[in-house]
Amino acid sequence: MKPSIMKQPVLKTNLFYKTFVVLFSFSLLLTSCKSDDDNNDDRACFECLGSGSLEDLGVICVGDIDDEGETITEESLAVAVSVFTLFGGTCTEQ
Repeated sequence: MKPSIMKQPVLKTNLFYKTFVVLFSFSLLLTSCKSDDDNNDDRACFECLGSGSLEDLGVICVGDIDDEGETITEESLAVAVSVFTLFGGTCTEQ
């Protein structure tokens, strides 16, 4: 009869550790999740103003969505700025 009495605290201890591990893992999951939209201060942005018949593009930033629904990357922003200035526009970094 004594072995069954000793197993009961072990089961409670195992349940305690399992509960602790689950709660600890859940708290890590909640604290480690971070939205990239919270801090957009480090994005590269350019303000592009046209001249003559070239219309203004306004402020364009990495991560914005263009007219075709594509996300603007650093490479596509660099190409857009280069082409815009090639045609006589001026782009200044924000």
